[in-house]
Amino acid sequence: MMHKNNIHFFVVLVVCTIMTSCGKKKIPTSQKSLDSNKRSIIAAQAKYSDLPVPIGCRLIEEKKSQTQLPAAFLHYVGSISIPSAITFYNQEMERMGWDIVNLSHEGEGMLVCSKPSKWCLVSIRINHHARKNAEKTSLSLFIKQ
Repeated sequence: MMHKNNIHFFVVLVVCTIMTSCGKKKIPTSQKSLDSNKRSIIAAQAKYSDLPVPIGCRLIEEKKSQTQLPAAFLHYVGSISIPSAITFYNQEMERMGWDIVNLSHEGEGMLVCSKPSKWCLVSIRINHHARKNAEKTSLSLFIKQ
């Protein structure tokens, strides 16, 4: 009797699995563009995995150089305070193997970070275009490889 119940359970489980995996979910066009935007943000973050980003910051712009020199510009906004962002970049960039020159740390931050094959300029400023208090800080990173 127990063996027969196990077979019935297995058959029901297989049928349910097949039915749920066969349906094709239609995604609205607006959702497709949102997913495409999320994918490009994730790709940018993966490409620059040795560049830390504070928690609570989001990428709002990525530009690549149109010249022969491989370079990129990343612009983030977030809720982190300027002094905390300066401390974060000093600690995390060093932890990731960057040499750091701290050019400014009063009122706003400007760090020049280098590795043997690339360098990064980090600008930390007040976000004057913030629509909400949660995005009060602007982080701009210019990367040259």
